[in-house]
Amino acid sequence: MLTAQLINAVLWLGHSTPVPLLPEQIASRYQGRYQPVNVRKQDQVVGAAIDNSLASFNVLIRWRAGNLLRQNNKIAPEVRISTQGEKILVMTPLRKSWWTKLNGKPRSITTATGLKASLSRSIESGRLVERFVSERGKRTHHISLNRDGTILLWKVVVESKELPKPIRYTLKYRRR
Repeated sequence: MLTAQLINAVLWLGHSTPVPLLPEQIASRYQGRYQPVNVRKQDQVVGAAIDNSLASFNVLIRWRAGNLLRQNNKIAPEVRISTQGEKILVMTPLRKSWWTKLNGKPRSITTATGLKASLSRSIESGRLVERFVSERGKRTHHISLNRDGTILLWKVVVESKELPKPIRYTLKYRRR
C-alpha cells in the first residue's frame, strides 16, 4: 500500500492535486519525547502572561490568584506523545494522561484535583489542538512542530469568566 507522501510525490510528478494527509498521519509526526528549552526564560514568559491577565485586579487578588495560576501553568519537565492509529496520548508528569481520538469529540475526564472536565483533540491546519473545558473555564493548546520537527511549539490559552482577559503564552520543547 502506498503512503500518502509517496502518492503525493507520484501525483506531483504527474502535475495532479496532492492527496491530503489523514489526521493520524499528521499526528504520527508528533510521536516522541520532548524537553523544555531554556526553562528559566519560559517561566518568565508564563509569569508575564499571568501578570498581564491579572493587571486590573488589586494587589492582594493579583498575588493570590497569581500564585494559583502559576501552580496550574508550570512548565512540564518532559512531554511524551504517542499515537495508535486514530488515537493519541499526550503525557506530562504534571497531569493525568488520557488517550483520545483525533476527531475532536470530547471525552469526560477527572483532573488530578478532582475537577470534572472534557478533553478533545483534533488536527486543525496541520496542528494538534487540545481542548480542556470545565465549568470554571477553558484551556486550549495549539501544538505544532518547526519545519525539521526538532522543536515543539506549545501555545497555551487559558480562558475563564474569573479572568479579566485570557492568559496566552508559548512554550518551546526540543525533541530528544
